[in-house]
Amino acid sequence: MPKTQSISTTRATDKKVRRILIPTDFSESAHNAYLYGLHLAEDLGADITLFHAYQDTPAETEYMPRTLVEAIRSEKIDFANESFDIYLEEASQDTGPNVKVEVVLEPGRAANQICEVCERIEANMILMV
Repeated sequence: MPKTQSISTTRATDKKVRRILIPTDFSESAHNAYLYGLHLAEDLGADITLFHAYQDTPAETEYMPRTLVEAIRSEKIDFANESFDIYLEEASQDTGPNVKVEVVLEPGRAANQICEVCERIEANMILMV
């Protein structure tokens, strides 16, 4: 008879997903990823951090008046906050209080900021398109 041996291993899939980072540019594809993420988080018992990075406007006032730079920045931030409000409303309608969603808005290049935010919030998963 062949001997059997029990091997104890820890696989990445054995870890509990507690926080999912969902970067968004507010496109239709990113919105679909967010909706999928809501249900995935509900199934896993995880929280979501919804993240948007906006490209900050260069503040070289010799080429652009400072008031214009500030107006552009303010418009980007307002748009993101309005979009976040819509996403949060969808979360409360789709999953109720079962999934906690927090939003993070930061200036910078998306690729750099996604990595920084992922480390800072200790995300176990990134869901993006």
